[in-house]
Amino acid sequence: MRSPWILLTALLLGVGCGDSAINVGDESGVIMLRLSNVGASSITASSAVVTWGTNVAATSHVEYGTAIAYSKSTPLYGLSTSHSIDLAGLQAGTAYHFAVRSKDELGNIAVSSDQTFTTLGSGPVCPPVPAPAPTQTPFK
Repeated sequence: MRSPWILLTALLLGVGCGDSAINVGDESGVIMLRLSNVGASSITASSAVVTWGTNVAATSHVEYGTAIAYSKSTPLYGLSTSHSIDLAGLQAGTAYHFAVRSKDELGNIAVSSDQTFTTLGSGPVCPPVPAPAPTQTPFK
């Protein structure tokens, strides 16, 4: 049985900004699975790429949606230490929430905190056109 102190320590030390996780491991001195550099890039009006690293080989999985109660998820991908998943079919100009999840060969799981990105709006963004200056008509 896992010690509640290990889980409490993981919660106290393992949760932070972007590159942290809630880690589950065992008491045998096995290296805990850790996430790093969680983020979204290459954001367009309809897609984004979610990337992160792990300190040991682990699976790749992303849950995402327009609310923190993620409504979509990606397939589970194989073991790697450098993770990159394309999210496609997104709505333009929309804020998305996501979390990454990885599982190593020993069954240890790491889940990121909630992250966000906003897709680009649709169509080109044009600067406002100033109104023409009023013309003066001389009095007769």
